[in-house]
Amino acid sequence: MTSSAEVGVLEEGDLAETPGSVDVDRHRPEAAGDGRKKTAATGWTFWAPLLCNVGLKIVRNPNVYASILGVAWSSMANRWHLEMPSIVDGSIAIMSKTGIGMGMFSMGLFIGLQDRFIVCGPGLTVLSVVLRFVAAPAATAVGALVLGLRGDLLRVAILQAALPQSVATFSFSREYNLHAGVLSTAIIVTTLASLPVLTAYYAVLGIV
Repeated sequence: MTSSAEVGVLEEGDLAETPGSVDVDRHRPEAAGDGRKKTAATGWTFWAPLLCNVGLKIVRNPNVYASILGVAWSSMANRWHLEMPSIVDGSIAIMSKTGIGMGMFSMGLFIGLQDRFIVCGPGLTVLSVVLRFVAAPAATAVGALVLGLRGDLLRVAILQAALPQSVATFSFSREYNLHAGVLSTAIIVTTLASLPVLTAYYAVLGIV
């Protein structure tokens, strides 16, 4: 038990704090700072390997170099009226025609190995259809209007945005191992639904 003198000292407020209270008050700002440091460290620890992995995969992907070379050649050919040699043009045509077929074949093998035809479920399937046929044309229309496209150019841009999901997206998803089931289902469903949807878009845009 404490004596009356000790109680009097405590009541007079001579800052005779207990060690626990001193530690809590003293280290409270440091704990908050440590939490912020841990959050920043966790974020950087998460993003750094992810960005490094994605960068390495992009560098190693030949499709990236093919796209860059294609854009560069098209720009130079349009500027200086160059013509590609027939043997190179024929080889590129063969590869472009077989690329879509090989992509569809790979997607068919992927779906055949799954337990069900709709791999990702009805919810993600509906979401992918809405994004493809509603969100993409709407975003394209807004961007085209901002850029000043009007008339037939605007209609063509909207129709192109409403085309089915590209097979190349499935190839990239398999390459990076990200949501291949969602994209395979989206490609099949949007391809089957593209004819009535594009017909409806064509009719509405013709009236507008």
